[in-house]
Amino acid sequence: FTIISLIIAGVAWYWSGDVNRFAQVLVVASPCPLILAAPVAFISGMSRASHRGIIVKGGSTLEQIARADIFAFDKTGTLTTDQVAVDHIDVAKGYTPQIIISIAASVEAISTHVLATSIINYAHQHHIQPAPAHSIREATGGGIFATIDRRRVVVGSLAFLRSNHIKNLPDNIHDQTAVLVAAGGKFIGAIYFTDTVRPGAKTALNTLRHLGVKQTIMLTGDRQATAQHIGRTVGVDKIYSQLSPTGKVDIINQYRSQKHRVAMVGDGINDAPVLATADVGVAMGVIGSTVAGETADAVITSSHIGRIAELRQIAKRTMRVARQSVLTGIVICLALEIIALFGFIPAVIGAILQETIDVLTIFNALRARR
Repeated sequence: FTIISLIIAGVAWYWSGDVNRFAQVLVVASPCPLILAAPVAFISGMSRASHRGIIVKGGSTLEQIARADIFAFDKTGTLTTDQVAVDHIDVAKGYTPQIIISIAASVEAISTHVLATSIINYAHQHHIQPAPAHSIREATGGGIFATIDRRRVVVGSLAFLRSNHIKNLPDNIHDQTAVLVAAGGKFIGAIYFTDTVRPGAKTALNTLRHLGVKQTIMLTGDRQATAQHIGRTVGVDKIYSQLSPTGKVDIINQYRSQKHRVAMVGDGINDAPVLATADVGVAMGVIGSTVAGETADAVITSSHIGRIAELRQIAKRTMRVARQSVLTGIVICLALEIIALFGFIPAVIGAILQETIDVLTIFNALRARR
């Protein structure tokens, strides 16, 4: 724009022999539409998003969301509801369901995971007191260690217990989401959960496809059968199961290395690493200060998964309005420069026109609020 404007001004000076003609062209050659259009459109888009309960932390976030061709979703609490319920409890010989819940509720008290909340709620509803535990330590995304009655307790996924060399692990683990409990190096019980698909999840994914998303994927630490069931129900294109937080990060990096732009949607502390790794991270259902909320580039304060599609729609409209505003401003400026080249726009009138263009550019960019 600058080079073209200088060429037109130079031609005007050379052709007329009047240096004032050079000034007249440059007066209307304001770069203000270039400077104003995009920021005003981004702020308008962010304002529109905030009215829908979506906090966008910067204009570049809207740009990345609009350009993302892959949307990745965590399963629990994102594609499924955060009200996972305890379905049934299996126990080893010599133990009761009450003992398993008592141990798990005590250990899971430090965790923010959806399953931990379900276990604690189940214990409260059935008047089961958590066992006294100490030296509790969480391995993010895997499980929790603790000491109860001088015995080392491990609570977590089947893969996590295997990695810690727990003995007597059952071969007939159900194809459901489960938390396993071990004490003294031996398996003592498993708590199984039922997932409920979040209302509107399938519609939201279909809307994303209509908005230009090439592929939707699901990343979960759950077993393959559970993941396949949820994935088929909501209609994701690809499913990755039995993943640790590091495994999720590896999958995202794999897509990014293939020149894809990835948006990651998740919730909870376990999603923070993968939210940070994706081109743009969106935390869903976050209220207040959490690791996921602070890591993500955008935060949806409700648990309405349809807001994901709305965010994509707002981002695409914002980018469209920003481009239109920039191009419209440039075209008008260049047209006025051509007119000024022939001496039809005095400098004072040119200054007024230049300010008019700026105002029109701002009003045009404000359309992103709608």
